[in-house]
Amino acid sequence: MSSTNNPFDFQGYYLGQTTIALSPSDFLLGPIKATEKLLQKFNLKLNDIEAIELNEAFASQAILFQNYFKLDDIKLNAYGGALAFGHPYGATGGILISRLLNRLNQVQKPCLGIATLCVAGGMGISVLIGNHWYQK
Repeated sequence: MSSTNNPFDFQGYYLGQTTIALSPSDFLLGPIKATEKLLQKFNLKLNDIEAIELNEAFASQAILFQNYFKLDDIKLNAYGGALAFGHPYGATGGILISRLLNRLNQVQKPCLGIATLCVAGGMGISVLIGNHWYQK
């Protein structure tokens, strides 16, 4: 939340995204490859990222992502993801961004986060978000 605790106040910044295409059989790797590309594009390391929200299309995908990047539990889907909460079809992006902004704004200092997901057919998307305090 922002400093006024009004849920309609400004919450954060969209800073950019990356999209990748893989073989359809490798679609679970989409978030990994898109996140690597995003970090490279913005010259960032995972230590620069406060939180990551990953759409859990499958449990194996979340485990693969966490193990590949060697992430602590608190950095990735700290409050659960799609497997825990579920979500309406077509709402994935909005839900990921909303959860990410809520997490980032709890920190109450400038910080960055990533929302990422795989897309059927072999795509991956990662989005870089700065919180309320972040200066572009």
